Amino acid sequence: MTKNATWNAIAAAAVIITASACGRNDQSADTLANRKAPCLLSDAAKQGFTGFSGDGVKLQPVDDLDHGAPAFRLFNYEYINPQTDHANRRLVVFSTNCRYLGSYLVDEAPLGFDGQSLKFKDTGIPGDRVDFTGTAPPQTIWIDGTLSNLEK
Repeated sequence: MTKNATWNAIAAAAVIITASACGRNDQSADTLANRKAPCLLSDAAKQGFTGFSGDGVKLQPVDDLDHGAPAFRLFNYEYINPQTDHANRRLVVFSTNCRYLGSYLVDEAPLGFDGQSLKFKDTGIPGDRVDFTGTAPPQTIWIDGTLSNLEK
């Protein structure tokens, strides 16, 4: 009987822990799986992020880039306004300790890394890669013929 009570207590604790994380839109999806510090949009908003950070936001990890210099954690950001159906898409850049470094307005989510370049869909228009080899994110990126400045 004691074994069943212990199992029930463990199962109940697991449900409580799981349920407490549900509905947190501002926490990146890779946080618990990879045991990394959470990168939160609410924290980024306090550090200058100007995008909406409430309900309905999707923040999905692209990848982490570690090239010997300070590394970056990159995320796809998407918010579709339910009243207007207008979408806001960004590439959000954090440091490895989740300090907000900036974001770029983009039309499409990146595909992932090819070496140390972030690859976007090749549409035939110049600009399908962003080089992240520096110690800071690039100030301007050129994707699919469109320039986007790093917003801090």
